[in-house]
Amino acid sequence: MKNLKLAVLAVLIGAPILLSAQRIFSRNANVSFDATSNKSMEEIDAKTNTGTIVIDAGTGAVEAAVLMKSFQFKKP
Repeated sequence: MKNLKLAVLAVLIGAPILLSAQRIFSRNANVSFDATSNKSMEEIDAKTNTGTIVIDAGTGAVEAAVLMKSFQFKKP
C-alpha cells in the first residue's frame, strides 16, 4: 500500500514536468503575406502551405521557417 501511494505521488509530481516538455510540430503551416501599399499600382501578395512551425508548450517559444521559393504569387 505504501508503494502505491509513492507511485501515485511520483506521477502527480512528475506529470507536469513531462507534459511541459511537449513540442507541437507541423510541416504544412499556411503562411501568407500582403505587401501592397495604398499608392502601388499592383497587388503584391503570396501564399504557401509548406511552412514549418514548432511550438514548445513548456516555454511558450515559437519557431517558424518558410522556404522563400515556395511562395506563390498571383500572376498579372
